[in-house]
Amino acid sequence: MSWKRWWLIGYSFFKEETAFQLSFLVSKLREFINLIVIFLLWYALLKHNFHLKNYTNQQTLGYFLYSFVIGQIILSTRLWRIGDMIISGNISALFLYPIKMWQLFLSWDIAHKVINFTISLFYLLPFLFFFHLTPFQHFTLTTYIFFILSLILGSLTYSFIVLIFNSLAFYLTEMWSVIFLFNIFLSFFSGQFFPLDAVSSLLAFSPFAYVNFWPSRLLARSELPPHSILILAVGFFWLLIFFLTFTALWRTGLKKFSGWGE
Repeated sequence: MSWKRWWLIGYSFFKEETAFQLSFLVSKLREFINLIVIFLLWYALLKHNFHLKNYTNQQTLGYFLYSFVIGQIILSTRLWRIGDMIISGNISALFLYPIKMWQLFLSWDIAHKVINFTISLFYLLPFLFFFHLTPFQHFTLTTYIFFILSLILGSLTYSFIVLIFNSLAFYLTEMWSVIFLFNIFLSFFSGQFFPLDAVSSLLAFSPFAYVNFWPSRLLARSELPPHSILILAVGFFWLLIFFLTFTALWRTGLKKFSGWGE
């Protein structure tokens, strides 16, 4: 697919996302308020001599800010629409588009991530200024490589987890309850609310830790974790497991799919 077509799809998604300006602004304001509430909660705890293991107070505050921005990059996806489209039968219309369905969703995802990441930077900058946080202060070339790989690994891992859940739509009639429970589970076990290695080192090697924890930890502590090669190897192992699981579920589901389309 040509770059011009990628750009047109991404731009049309941006126009769709911002078509209702008030609704768009209110949703972003809600995200900002949510960030302020969580940040002030941890700030108050740290002021009363509460400490997380292996983290200074400055690193703890930084972790939650960076976790929010990382979430805007990795967790921003339009793939959740696939489940509803399967249940309604509308996904059959995508098979008739002049571009492949996965290229279409990839274009939407990239545009979604760019929009959310750009806006989250405006959220982040005041906190960095007032609390003197410096995320890339001691980064070396090796640290940058690990950070970029962890972002790619986290994005792919989360995408395939979402696709696995969407594939269940071939076998279920409702998806919202499954998605709701999964998002609550992910909030805790991906490290959005607390650094996983401050609780247990085993949690840091779960597949969900790669969705948010490792990139956020790297920004907060500005140092490579011990056994960084092993961490990446385990992450790619989980990615392979999720890919094979999704492929099996998707192929089996397509054989029994009988949607009528639009």
